[in-house]
Amino acid sequence: MDAYGNCTPISSPYPYTQHLISSTETWQSTYSECGNVTVKNGGNLTINGATVNLEGNATFSVELGGLLTMNSGTIQ
Repeated sequence: MDAYGNCTPISSPYPYTQHLISSTETWQSTYSECGNVTVKNGGNLTINGATVNLEGNATFSVELGGLLTMNSGTIQ
């Protein structure tokens, strides 16, 4: 992602980056993710009024044992 929040597609062999959440995080603003977001086993993500914009083929997942709490947030 560049300084303006734009994602630039990078072709193979360079995969999208992954945002792995394995501890406690709180998101409270707008996030633009070029890659996949995964809340790992033992991870805890709280989204407080934030908008998470997934770019391209990016995915958002919560593994068994991970916790996602949404307080007026949006994942799109």
